[in-house]
Amino acid sequence: MAKNQIVSLDIGTNAIKLVQLEQTASGFRLVNAEVEAYPRQHAIEESPGEAISQALQRLWGRGQRRRDPVTLSIPRLF
Repeated sequence: MAKNQIVSLDIGTNAIKLVQLEQTASGFRLVNAEVEAYPRQHAIEESPGEAISQALQRLWGRGQRRRDPVTLSIPRLF
């Protein structure tokens, strides 16, 4: 596995998106991209923290991740 990798997580209102990039001599290479949705009853309802936590655990558990740096994006409050 390459040493120059970063994982980016976007925790949105309906799903968590993960992108794993690797820096190469010619630029960046996409290593992995995944989405894990969590249910909401209504569009204006906030997702419970437990549902988000479980979705993140499922998403993170599917990959072979090292201790690469992680960037995080979360939605602003309503």
